[in-house]
Amino acid sequence: MPAATIKWRWFWLALLAPPVLTLLTASIPGENISPGVGLLGGLFGGIATGVILGMKSGKTAGARAVFSLLFSGIMICVCIMLCFFGCSLGGFHLDIR
Repeated sequence: MPAATIKWRWFWLALLAPPVLTLLTASIPGENISPGVGLLGGLFGGIATGVILGMKSGKTAGARAVFSLLFSGIMICVCIMLCFFGCSLGGFHLDIR
C-alpha cells in the first residue's frame, strides 16, 4: 500500500489554528475562555496533525495506526505548548481566586 499524500495546507491549518485562536481569545478583556480554547484546540490539533503524519509514514494499515497514535501523542504536546505561547502573546493573566 503506498503512503498517503499529505495535504500540507490542512496540516499547517490544524497545527497553527489553535494557537491563533488562543491568542485571539486571550486578547479579549474580561473573558476567561483562553485556557479552555488552548487545551481543547491543542488536543484536537495534535490528533489531526498526528494522524496526517501517521498516514504518510506507514506503508501498511497497522503501521499507519501505530504511527498515527505515536505522532498524535507527540503532536498533542507540541500543539498545547504552541497554545501556551499564543496565550502569553495575547497577554492572558491567570487570576486564581
